[in-house]
Amino acid sequence: MGVLNGETYAVAARNSGYPERTAAVRGAKLSAQLKHILEPAIKAQQTQLAKATMVNKERWLHELQCLAFYNVQDMIDDEGNPLPLSQLSRNDAAALAAMEVHSNRNGRVKKYRFCEKLKALELIGKAVGFYDEAKENHPLAAVTIDVLLQMKRDVQRKMEDGAIDVTPPKVKGDSV
Repeated sequence: MGVLNGETYAVAARNSGYPERTAAVRGAKLSAQLKHILEPAIKAQQTQLAKATMVNKERWLHELQCLAFYNVQDMIDDEGNPLPLSQLSRNDAAALAAMEVHSNRNGRVKKYRFCEKLKALELIGKAVGFYDEAKENHPLAAVTIDVLLQMKRDVQRKMEDGAIDVTPPKVKGDSV
């Protein structure tokens, strides 16, 4: 089934032969019909996987906290050089994605590469309810007040120039 492979229900309905104009509605109905079947199966699979990997919510959030709230100043010496791994706390070391060691004529050079802090903050925000994905993914979420004001000025200018007709359409039976 396409839905299990990541397709939306509307795409699955289209691929099953439903016409384009009815696929979204049929997909929504399909979603409602399968929800009571799929949700318990997915939840059971997630529980089994969590037990097998010994991961629980507290550990997951702790790891995210390490990635989101590290401070690079805790990982360098007074001259700005990276501290050896043995001198980093376990939480600070958890924020490292990789470490490279290069040799040059002045000795060994260490470079730390960090995990994505913004992604970790986003995941924590979702987990604790600070981040509403529906609002963030809304087409107008990135539109600023300045953009909206500019759009308003553009529309007003077009109305003044007559490029936009704002006369309401006449309805049968209206007497003017």
